Parts: sequence; C-alpha cells; structure tokens
Amino acid sequence: MAQVVFDGNNKVILVEAGVKFIDVQRDIYSEWKRWIVHPQNKKFTRAIRVVGGDSLPVDNLGSTFFLMNGWKIKPYEGDHRLTIDGNIYAMDGSDIIKDTDGNFKVSIMMTVSNIINKVLPTSGGLPPVVCDSESSNINNEDGWTVSIS
Repeated sequence: MAQVVFDGNNKVILVEAGVKFIDVQRDIYSEWKRWIVHPQNKKFTRAIRVVGGDSLPVDNLGSTFFLMNGWKIKPYEGDHRLTIDGNIYAMDGSDIIKDTDGNFKVSIMMTVSNIINKVLPTSGGLPPVVCDSESSNINNEDGWTVSIS
C-alpha cells in the first residue's frame, strides 16, 4: 500500500492517514515515478528530482532528493510525529512541509545520511582521503586538513 498520494492540482504529496514513517526514496520518489507515467498525470509539473546514488567501488554515493516547482509534503490530519528518512530539500530553499488544515500537533523528525559513505584511493597516485561529514573536514594520511564550507 502506498504511504503517500499525489495531488497534482495543489502540488501536494499527501501522507496517508496513520503513516508515521516515510522513506523518501521508496515512498515518495519511486511512487512519484509510478504516478507521473499515467496519462492523466503527465500534465502536472515535475515534483522531485534526485542526485547521487551512483555506484562506487565499495559502496554508493548517497542520494539527495529535491522537491521542485512548489511541491510540498503534507502530513495527515491528526496529532502525530512524522519521521522522514532521507536527504530531501526544496529547490527554492523553502520549507518542504505544508501545514495541516486543522489545528493538529505534528512534529517532523528528519533522518539524513552521509553524502559519501566511503572514499577510496584514486588510481592517479593521490593519497587516500577520508571525508569527515560531521565536521565537514577532509583529512589525508599525511595530516593535512581541508575545511569544506
């Protein structure tokens, strides 16, 4: 059963009643790809795009999803906590969540992941590097550090 439904006229991704956990890739992105291919839905603007997911020698590059064209996620009408698992942002920098219509207490918990899970040495003779995603520093084995801003 789908966790969300798409309202193309209002550009809203509606979380189904009782759903308290959303996996961005599975429940939003994959469902949107299924939804948009139906002839009656092709008239609506694109809701989401993804970057990443590429295979690396040992792991893969984490995926990041972007809501676009004004699309928002709307929790169901009721008091609850909604956990959204995955890196998701609005292309225009706005909030990704649309308020409920009623006066409900909805808390949103975002669970995000590393962008790069592992970095291996390059074949070009450069020293191996490790990305410390928590402090946004890159350190090589010789001890130099580059801060990422």
